[in-house]
Amino acid sequence: MVLVFSLAIWALLLAGSFGLILIYVILIALVLFVLQLVYVVHLRGNAILVGLDQFADIHSRVVDLSEKAGLRKVPRTYLLQSDGMLNAMATKLFRGQYVVLYTDLLDACGSDTVARDMIIGHEIGHLRSGHLNWFILTAPGRFMPFLGTAYSRACEYTCDRWGAALCGDEAGARRGLLVLAGGRALAPNINVDAYIRQQDDLDTGWMTIARWLSNYPPLSARVDALTAPFGTIHRSARGPLRAVAIMLTIAALAIAVPYGIIQALPHLPALTHLTVGGDSARDASQAGAGTEDLDGLMATCREGDMQACDDLYYAAPVDSEEEEFGNSCGGRVPNNTELCANMNF
Repeated sequence: MVLVFSLAIWALLLAGSFGLILIYVILIALVLFVLQLVYVVHLRGNAILVGLDQFADIHSRVVDLSEKAGLRKVPRTYLLQSDGMLNAMATKLFRGQYVVLYTDLLDACGSDTVARDMIIGHEIGHLRSGHLNWFILTAPGRFMPFLGTAYSRACEYTCDRWGAALCGDEAGARRGLLVLAGGRALAPNINVDAYIRQQDDLDTGWMTIARWLSNYPPLSARVDALTAPFGTIHRSARGPLRAVAIMLTIAALAIAVPYGIIQALPHLPALTHLTVGGDSARDASQAGAGTEDLDGLMATCREGDMQACDDLYYAAPVDSEEEEFGNSCGGRVPNNTELCANMNF
C-alpha cells in the first residue's frame, strides 16, 4: 500500500512539475546521504566493532541468527554507549548493512541470552524484510499521516516476530521486550498479564488517534502480540470507533466553518452597517420616527439647532432630502457656508 501510494504521488509530482521535481529529489537524497555517511563514520570511529577478536560470543550469535534468517551477508555489528538509553537499531549505507546494539540494553539483558537474541533478531528482521530499502521511492507513503505510521508499526510487529522466531523461545522473546519497559532490575518482576491489560487505558478516542499517529506500537501491545495464542493482539472497538467519530467531527467542522464564512460574505456590508455606531443609531431613529417628527426636526434644524440637525440626519430615510438637509446645513459640508435658515429643499 505504501509503495503503491508513493508511486502514484511521484507520478503526479513528475507530471505536474514536468520533471523539475527530480532536482529537489536529488538535493534531498544528497543531504540524506551525507547525514547517513556522517553517522556511519561515527559508528566506525567510535563504536565497538563486534568480531572474532572482539566480543566473540555476541559475534557468534549475530552470525548464527543471520544465517538462520537467510541473510546473504552477515551485517557489521557495533556496540554503542548510549548514556542509559535502552535501544538497538539497524541501518545501511549502499549495500553495507549494520546492526547497532546499545550497551545499556545489553547490560539490561544481563545473562539472559535468549532476551539478547530477541533484540538482535529484531534488528536482523528489519534487514531481512527490506524495511530500509528504497527509502526515497517510498518516502511519500512513509511520511503520509496514518498511512506511514501504520506501515512503521507493522514493521515493528513483523520484526518482533522475526526476533521471536530466531531466538526460538516465546517467553524469552517477551522478556526481551519487557527489558525495554522495566530495565534489568524490574523486568523479571513485571506481571505480564497486568502489563498487557494496560492497553485498556488507551481505548479512548484521543488516545487511539495518538496511537495511529505513532511510528511505534505501545510496548504492552507488542508484548501482547507475542503472547499465546501466538499473534493475537488485544483488541477493542471502543477506542477506534470514538477516534473515527472525532475525526469525522473535525472534518465536518473543517468544511462547515469555511462554508459558513463564504455564505456570510455577501451579507457583510449590511452587517457592518448595523455595527457602526452612527448607522445603528440612525436605524433605531428611523424605526420610531414619523413624518411629523421629521418635519419638526427639520424646522428646528433650519433655525440653527445643530443637535436637531444630527437627530434629523439619523432619523431620516437613507438618501432622502431630510437626511441631506440634516447632514449639510450649517456649513457641515466642505465649501458649504450657507446657514440652515437659508437652505431650501
